[in-house]
Amino acid sequence: MLDLNVNAYLPSFYIKNEEQKLELYKKIAAIQTEEEYQDMAEELEDRYGTMPKSVQTLLDVVLLKAQAHKLQMLSIVQKQEKILVTFKGDAQIDPQRIVATVNERPLRYQFTVAAHPFITIKMSEKDGTDPLEYVRILLDDLADPK
Repeated sequence: MLDLNVNAYLPSFYIKNEEQKLELYKKIAAIQTEEEYQDMAEELEDRYGTMPKSVQTLLDVVLLKAQAHKLQMLSIVQKQEKILVTFKGDAQIDPQRIVATVNERPLRYQFTVAAHPFITIKMSEKDGTDPLEYVRILLDDLADPK
C-alpha cells in the first residue's frame, strides 16, 4: 500500500474518453520497470500531448510501488511530516544495508525493529520536497550499495 499526500490521476481534460481512461489505468498499474515506465510516458505524450503533473505523479507512484515490492515493503504511509515505510517481517533485505542507509542520514531516517520493521522518514517543510522524492531517495539508498 502506498498512501502519500500527492495528486496522482488521469484528469478528464487530458483523457476525455472514460473507456480509454480505464484501459490506461490498467496498463499503468502493470508497470514494473523503468523501461515500462518510459514506454508508458512516451505513449501518453504521443497520444495525448504533454502530461499534466498529476499524470506524471501517477506514473511515479506506480514505479515506486513496484520498486518497494521488490524490497519486500508492506506499506508506505505519510502521517503529517513523516513517512512510515514498513517491511515484511521476513524481508530478504540486507540488514547491513539498512544500518548503513540510516547511518548515512541520521536526521532523516529512524529504523524501528518490530514484527514488521519500519523506517520513519522525517520530512522537512522548509525544503519543499515532494513526498515521492523522499521515498525515491530511500529506495535508491536501500537498493544501491555505495
